[in-house]
Amino acid sequence: QTAMPTDTEANAPLVQPWEYSLRKYLLLLATLVITVTYAAGFNPPGGVWQVIHEGKLAGDPIIRQI
Repeated sequence: QTAMPTDTEANAPLVQPWEYSLRKYLLLLATLVITVTYAAGFNPPGGVWQVIHEGKLAGDPIIRQI
């Protein structure tokens, strides 16, 4: 004989294990860190030299010269 679930048991939200929540937030954090790192590679602080001038090559980061 099987017991029928009561209304409170049938409508109770499923509780997820803490490992699932931790994994979800770690994946979000890793994605944000990778995105910022990737963007910083294309836009270094201070910008880049636009033309070759006085031994500085176009595309070199300006911060390297300071």
